[in-house]
Amino acid sequence: MPSSSGVFSDIEEALVSWSVKLASGQATERDYEDFHQWRASNPAHEQAWQKLQALEANLVNMPETAKTLAINTLDAASRQRAVHHGRRKALKLLGIGLVLVTSGACFLNDHGPWALETEYAVPIGKKMQLDLADGTRLMLNTNTRIKVHYSLLKREIVLTSGEIYIATGSDSEGPWAHRSFWVQTPNASLEALGTQFTADQNKQRTRLHVIESAVAIHGAQTLNVHAGESYDIYAANQDPIKTADTHFDPTGWMDGVLVAKGMRLDNFASELSRYQAVHIQMDSEVAAMTVSGVFQLNQQYPAVHALRAVARSLPIKLSPLSATQLQIEKK
Repeated sequence: MPSSSGVFSDIEEALVSWSVKLASGQATERDYEDFHQWRASNPAHEQAWQKLQALEANLVNMPETAKTLAINTLDAASRQRAVHHGRRKALKLLGIGLVLVTSGACFLNDHGPWALETEYAVPIGKKMQLDLADGTRLMLNTNTRIKVHYSLLKREIVLTSGEIYIATGSDSEGPWAHRSFWVQTPNASLEALGTQFTADQNKQRTRLHVIESAVAIHGAQTLNVHAGESYDIYAANQDPIKTADTHFDPTGWMDGVLVAKGMRLDNFASELSRYQAVHIQMDSEVAAMTVSGVFQLNQQYPAVHALRAVARSLPIKLSPLSATQLQIEKK
């Protein structure tokens, strides 16, 4: 963290001050809001914060002796302040101490009670609910794969494919209170700001839907997404695209239903195929028909069950081509 000149820059000094305040156990919700505003106000602020976060990954193999050195350095910082040798020198020593404490603690990541590294995979047609030690609640939708990585400095979910609902926990009992919470996908880097949201990952894009509070999309610029808003992210270097899909309820799956509101039949069939391993074919005339209703997903064959219900109200017929192929034709 110290600059190459050996003197803290204003940004580095501010970041160390923020680190001390947030790690003190006395920080308020307003302090966290002010910190997020400070990060968003200048790209250099965010870059400095990311460098601090990266220390964890870069210094995992620091030997145990770093812990002793860190403690000695922090003691030196305290003595330095006591004899009034100047705030900048004290902050510099404190900053070095924080770095060393971070590196020593990272060495213990795999052995401490805060460490969590595990993977979860949900097959087609199933769901999974998880309650993590920090109070976070997860729900994994059909055909979803994630990795959970909790460490001393942050909490991270890596979403490889599928869809996940997250209600972030307060993390009040963690070793580093209120560790930041991130979701990483092939297309996006998302930071939860104390919230509930869903993230849906397919081959092309990540879709974020915020249910409560806010989530920050980090990329070329940081975008805060608020409750009720949805965005599609196609690449980290592209601007997220706000979506206004009124034909589909993005949270219905959590209750075991697919809610369609004037949804195109081809989009409806594509969504159903997530819950049953079936390929559905139709021509363009049939594809443009619209579907409305609430369809149960907790069925042995949810796609076939829902399409049979649709066939009772639309002029279509279903023709099985094989055990995993279905054709929809106009009557």
